[in-house]
Formats: sequence, structure tokens, C-alpha cells
Amino acid sequence: MTNNEANLIINSKGAIYHIGLTPEDICPIVITAGDPDRVTQIAGYLDYIDQEITHREFHSVKGRLGTQRILIISTGIGPDNIDIVLNELHTLYLQAIRQGLIQKKRLKIVRLGTSGSIHPDIPIDTLLISTAAVGLDNVPSFYKTTRKYINDQTSKLPYYTVNAPGQYWKHFTQIEGSYTGSTLTCAGFYGPQFRTVHLQPSWKLSDIRNHLQERDVVVTNMEMETAAIYFFATELGHEAVSLNAIIADRLNNRFSKNPAAIVTNMINRAFQVIDR
Repeated sequence: MTNNEANLIINSKGAIYHIGLTPEDICPIVITAGDPDRVTQIAGYLDYIDQEITHREFHSVKGRLGTQRILIISTGIGPDNIDIVLNELHTLYLQAIRQGLIQKKRLKIVRLGTSGSIHPDIPIDTLLISTAAVGLDNVPSFYKTTRKYINDQTSKLPYYTVNAPGQYWKHFTQIEGSYTGSTLTCAGFYGPQFRTVHLQPSWKLSDIRNHLQERDVVVTNMEMETAAIYFFATELGHEAVSLNAIIADRLNNRFSKNPAAIVTNMINRAFQVIDR
């Protein structure tokens, strides 16, 4: 891998351009959240907080849970932000290995986010673990990859599929009352998630579900980061799991009466697994 100053930007303090972290900040477990405020909530479950960094929209907390070192970082919303965060985290990870700051083991990346159900078997106010993801974003098409990701590239709606990388995700499927499924990752919130607000979307949700089912792909929920996280973790050699607090039922146009409660429950249950 070759880099120049404009290709991979490191500032005068040794921090990487967007997320503002250094190799010393890399921890074996990385928890991601789209919302910067959720980082503060998640950090409340740590035993110790060693450092807090805010740079641009990226809010990071480094701390410990027992003997485990954990980095919590807000990614912002969408696969474009995941492209930034995962590339920069991996850069710092490689530097940390070279500097002897971390063992050469795969990072364990845990996404704690919200999502909407698009399957009748997935009720609102529940927790879903993504065993796989289907991406409607086109991020993988910009990379030379170890395998082909993009399916049906000549159609009006190309997509890619990727399984949860590694084995770490299996621990979270043991959470009582949780569901597992294949998560649809969308490139935006309104039209890309088939909402009609000002502009008419080109597709309906039923069109997408039928389009995928005709190709033997069944999706259970949708959001905006999981497929991109799984893609980068797979290609860069890390483990990843996405936990989804189901706060909406898109098939019946319902929204949770208490979304904060299911998000808190998700964080509680996640830390019960991480703390084992």
C-alpha cells in the first residue's frame, strides 16, 4: 500500500484527518454508533473512561470494561461515513501493530444502531442481530476486492450481499428474545428508503422486497450502515456484528412509542455479551 500526503492525511499532531484519532487510541473492541450523543450513553457502561475526543462529527470515547480496552466512536449516518471511519480505523490499527501498541489480532467491531422492520415476523420494539446484509449503496464497486460483491449489476437496482464476518456475532444471537436476519442497507433515509416526502421515490418498498425475493434474497429490516461495515470488515480482515433496535414497522407504518427504551435495552444486552 502506498500513500502520499493527499491520499491519507495525518495532521501535525499525528491524528488521522477525519476521525481525529491516533494509533494509541485503537482498542481490540470498537463499538460504533451513528449518533454522537449515543456514544456518551454507551460510555456510561464502561468501568473507566481514559479519553474523550470530539473531531468534526466524530465523537470517540476510549475506556475499559474490566480488563477489556474498548473504543466507542460515532460514525455519522450512512455508508459514505462508514467508508471514512473503517478505512481510517484500519490505518491506525496497522500503525498500532507496527508500534507494538496492540496485538496483531482482528478488531471486533460492534454496531449499536436503530432500524426499521420490513418483515412480518420481526415486531417493533425488539432486537435483531444481522447475520448478513444486503447493500443498495455502491461502495464496493469502487474497490478491487477479494471476491465479487455486486449482484445483478446490469439491473436498475444492483445490490451486494455480505455475511457477518468472523464468529463474534454468534455470541450476540444468544441474547434472549432477539431475532436474527438479513439487513437491507440503504444509501439514504427518504427516497432511498422508499419514503414519499417531497420527491416521489422511483421504487416502492414492496418493489424492492419482490425484486430481492425473486433472486432468493429475503431481508428483515433496513438501515444505513450494516452492509458497508460488513464489507470493510470482511475485506480488511476484522470481525463485525450489527445489533439493531427495531423502532419502526415499515410494513404497517408504525413507529415505537418509546424508542429510547429499546435503544437502552440494546446497549444493556450488548454489554452483557461483551463483558463475558
